[in-house]
Amino acid sequence: MVKSADLESSNVTLSCNKKSRMCYCGVPCNIKTATIVKNYGCKFYGCGNYYGYNKHCQFFMWSNSDDEVDDDEQLCILVASQKSEIDLLKDMIHKMNKDDEIEHLKVVVDKLNNEVKFLNSKIEETKEDLMDVVNSIDSHVRQYKKFKFIIMSLIVLVVVKLLYF
Repeated sequence: MVKSADLESSNVTLSCNKKSRMCYCGVPCNIKTATIVKNYGCKFYGCGNYYGYNKHCQFFMWSNSDDEVDDDEQLCILVASQKSEIDLLKDMIHKMNKDDEIEHLKVVVDKLNNEVKFLNSKIEETKEDLMDVVNSIDSHVRQYKKFKFIIMSLIVLVVVKLLYF
């Protein structure tokens, strides 16, 4: 059997007949000719995505003299191809769901940040209102102390006047 490194040393001929083999990727296989000494000149089928495509299924099958493809084999290849495509779509959906969740969480974080800003402004307003109340109370306390002093002074003056005059 030819290893994947051996596939690199081959000539490619596209097969265009109606009964062309399909690789696991779901694309028609290329008929290639081995150029290594061990299998020189032997024809084999390889993945149609092997050249110029970074992901290929590494499909390999020696070409027989009768190029008829068994329907069961073709069906198995098609099923494998469809399973591969389904897995790829599932991965894409999973990634899209994650992206949607990330976007949703970003919106939630923005809303919470806005709420925090609003609450911080309310806290500042409340602090200012409390400081106004404290200042007002301080002012009243000072006035009370002044009045108390005046009243006490008047009482002392009256008592002194009564006692000495």
